[in-house]
Amino acid sequence: MQTDKLTMIEILTGVRSSRKNYYVELQGKIDEVEKKSKKLEERFVSAIDLLPDGFEIYSPIRNDEDRIGDFQIDYVNDSMCKRFKTAKEQLLGRCLSELLSDHEMFSLYCKVAETGEPVSLEQFKYDKNRNIISVCDVRVVKIDDGIAILSRDVTDRKKNEEALKLAEERFSKAFHASPHLMAIHRESDNRCIDVNQRFLSVMGLSRQELIGRTPLEMDIDKNEYDRVMKLLDELGSLDNIQLSMPTKNGTLTFLVSAQKIEMNGEQCLLYALNDISEIKRLQIELARLDRLNLVGQMAAGLGHEIRNPMTVVRGYLQLLGAKPEFESQRSTFETMICELDRANSIISEYLSLARNRPTEKQCHNINDILRDLYPLLEADTFTQNKQIVFEAEETPDIQLDAKEISQLVLNLCRNGLDAMHERGILTIRTYVEGEHLVLSVQDEGCGISIEYLDKLGTPFFTTKENGTGLGLATCYSIANQHNARIDVDSCNSGTTFVVRFPCLANNNHK
Repeated sequence: MQTDKLTMIEILTGVRSSRKNYYVELQGKIDEVEKKSKKLEERFVSAIDLLPDGFEIYSPIRNDEDRIGDFQIDYVNDSMCKRFKTAKEQLLGRCLSELLSDHEMFSLYCKVAETGEPVSLEQFKYDKNRNIISVCDVRVVKIDDGIAILSRDVTDRKKNEEALKLAEERFSKAFHASPHLMAIHRESDNRCIDVNQRFLSVMGLSRQELIGRTPLEMDIDKNEYDRVMKLLDELGSLDNIQLSMPTKNGTLTFLVSAQKIEMNGEQCLLYALNDISEIKRLQIELARLDRLNLVGQMAAGLGHEIRNPMTVVRGYLQLLGAKPEFESQRSTFETMICELDRANSIISEYLSLARNRPTEKQCHNINDILRDLYPLLEADTFTQNKQIVFEAEETPDIQLDAKEISQLVLNLCRNGLDAMHERGILTIRTYVEGEHLVLSVQDEGCGISIEYLDKLGTPFFTTKENGTGLGLATCYSIANQHNARIDVDSCNSGTTFVVRFPCLANNNHK
C-alpha cells in the first residue's frame, strides 16, 4: 500500500514537471512568435515609411449620439509628414479637423468609415489664384473601425498629360487650319488616315473619298509616285519635291514635303503640299513676256529698217505713175503701191504684238462679232473640204475690242483647220459659265503632245513647217489685254481652246 502511494506521488510529480516544461516551451514559442511578429511589424512600418506614396490611418472620434465628429491620426508615414511639413511626433494623436478644412473630403471619409465602401478620387490643391499646386490620386478604405488613406502625388504626370494634350490640340489646330495641303498616311501601306480642310477644297474631294485610299488610288501617276517613294526611302524625308497631281479642277503642280512621325504607336508619314500651279503659270507667262519683249525690240529695229526704204520706194512709184510716158503702166504702178501698202500693214500687225497700245474697247456681244466673221470662216473651211459649226448660246454684252477679238478667233480657227484632215469639223461655241463668258474652238485633229502644252503662246514656238510662231502669241496677248484666260484641253481626238472672259453676273443678256 505504501508502495502504491509512492508510485502515485511520483506519477503526479512527473505530470506536474511535464506540464511545467510544456508551458515553458509554449511560452517560449509564443515569445518567439511575438518577437517575429514585432519584427515583421517593424519591417512593415519601415517599408511603409519608405514608400513614396502617402499612407495614413485614422480612427473615428464619436459623439454622444455615436456619430463621427472627427478623426484622430493614428499613423502617418514619412511621405505624408513631408507633405504636411510637420514631424511625425507632432502629427500622431492630433485631430484631422486641425489639418483638413475641406468639408466634402471629411464627409467622404465618414461615409467610408460607416459603409465600408472604398472610394478613389483625384484631390487637387490650388493657390490663391486658383492655379493648381498639386494633384494626388487618393484611395480611401475602411480598416477596423477607422479608415486608411493611400495617396500618390501625380502632379508631374498631370502636368505632362496637360502638356501633351495641349501639344496635341495645337498640332490638330495647326494641321486642320494650315493654308497648305496636309495629309497623314500610314507608313505600312501608305493609306490616308487624315487630311485637312485645305486638302479637301483643293482636291475637290470629300473626306470619305480620301480616307483609307493610297496615292495610286487617287490617280497619281505611278512613275511620279515611285519617284517620290524612292526618295523617301533613301532620304527618310522629303523637302520641296515637285509633283503633279490630278484634281477635279485639273492637274495641279505641288511642292511636296514629307516627314516620318509616330501616332498612337504607329509609324506614319506627314505630307505637306504647297500648290505652285499659279506660280508655274506665272513663270510661263513671264517667259512669254520676255519673248514678247524680244519681239518688241526686234520689231522696232525691223520697222525702222524696212519701213523707211518702203516709203521711199512707194513715193517714187507714185511719181513715176504720174508721168505721162508711163500712162499705159499706171495700173501696174497702182498694183505695186497696193502690195507695198499690204506689206506695210503686215509689218504694222507684227509690231502690234509687242506694242502696249491701249485697246479700243466698246460694249459688244461676242455672238455678233462671230456672226460677222462666219462667212469668212465658212469660205476657208469650204476651200479645204472641211466643215464649221457655230453653236451660240445667249451671252451678255461686255467690253471688247472687236478687231482684236476677230483676230483672236481667226487665229484659233485657222490653227484648228490646219490641224485637221479633210471632212474634219471645227466647232465654235459661246456660253456663260458662272461669272465668265466662254468662247471655245474645238477641232478634230490629232491633238498636241503634252510636252508642247506648256510652250503654247510662246513667241516663235510652232509645230508647223511654215509657221511663224506668232499666231498663238498674239491670241494670248489679246486675251491678256481683255483680262481673259486661255485654257487648252488636248487629246488624240482633238484640241479645244477655251477663252474665259470675265463678265458681271447681273449683265442683261441680249
